[in-house]
Amino acid sequence: MKNDLYKPLELPVPEKGKERAASQLTGPHAARKKHLAEHILDFINGKISFAEFAKLSRKRLQRVAEMAHVKLQHGRVDEAYRVFQALHLIDSNNPYHHLALGSVFQKKKKDTEAVYHYTECVEKNPKEINAYVNRGEIYLRHRNYKRAAQDFRQAILLDPQGRNKYANRARQLVIAIKANIQREKAKALK
Repeated sequence: MKNDLYKPLELPVPEKGKERAASQLTGPHAARKKHLAEHILDFINGKISFAEFAKLSRKRLQRVAEMAHVKLQHGRVDEAYRVFQALHLIDSNNPYHHLALGSVFQKKKKDTEAVYHYTECVEKNPKEINAYVNRGEIYLRHRNYKRAAQDFRQAILLDPQGRNKYANRARQLVIAIKANIQREKAKALK
């Protein structure tokens, strides 16, 4: 009697639906169990995020991120932080969430956390100019001119035509770095 409770319910499948019924996700057969076990292991090992694991809609997550971005632009940093932190927990593989958290931490003057998230963003999307420039600004503020120059150089190389406003900001900051180095050399000679 107890085994009858756990028996799969067998419903007649129309001819057109047989292909769908044979899917790995529709029955308690061995292939489905193997697929689910592999899916769970990928999540546990960090190969996929919770959003991918739960098959959450990218569009909905993007809409939530856009709302949080508006909050950040209007100075509601703590509210934006909470939303971006939740998005990061749901979809940690998304480089935009790292970029946004880096921006939040930079506004909060938590430079170590900001650099961490910008670095994660760059690792997940090496073409993200904004992350290079923002991280470079933090290095510049801490007088780490070498690392700042490397980040600015990378941002400039990613935009050779000069169309991206962040790459153009990097160009301006490179000029500022040169001026700071010259001032420091002049002070050292006095």
